[in-house]
Amino acid sequence: MRKRSIISAVLAAAVAPLCAATVALTTTPAAAAVGGSGPYPADYETSTSLPNHTIYRPGTLPSEKMPIFVWGNGGCSANGLDQLPFLREIASHGFLVIASGSPNGSGSPSRSPTSSAGPATSPTPTPSTTGANSRQGCPRSWAT
Repeated sequence: MRKRSIISAVLAAAVAPLCAATVALTTTPAAAAVGGSGPYPADYETSTSLPNHTIYRPGTLPSEKMPIFVWGNGGCSANGLDQLPFLREIASHGFLVIASGSPNGSGSPSRSPTSSAGPATSPTPTPSTTGANSRQGCPRSWAT
C-alpha cells in the first residue's frame, strides 16, 4: 500500500508540471492580457521627438523612475509592432520600452534625415552585402 502511494505521488509530481507547461505553451498572444499581466496596464505610442521608433509604456506612469528596455527587431525589420504582445507585457511591469521602427513600418530601419549623424543613406550593394545570406541589401553581418 505504501509503495502504491509513493508511485502515485511521483506520477502526480511529474504530470502537474507537464500540464502547466502545455497550457503555457498553447496560450496564444490573442489570449494574453490586453494591457499585459503586470501591475501597470500598458500600450504603445509614438513621439515626434523619436522618429522611426515605437514607445511602449504603462498607461499610468508610476511615481518612481522606470528602467528603459531598448528593443531592436532584427532581420532588418522596421515594424515597431512586430513583437507587440511581448513588449507590452514588459512595459506592464513598469518598464519604458523603446522599439526600433514605427508602428506597421516596413523595410529596414535607417537614420532620420534630420539626425545629427547626417542624411540617411542606403547601402550600396557590394560583395559584402550581396549573396545567398543577404536580406534585401542589409550588410551580410546583419543577415547571418
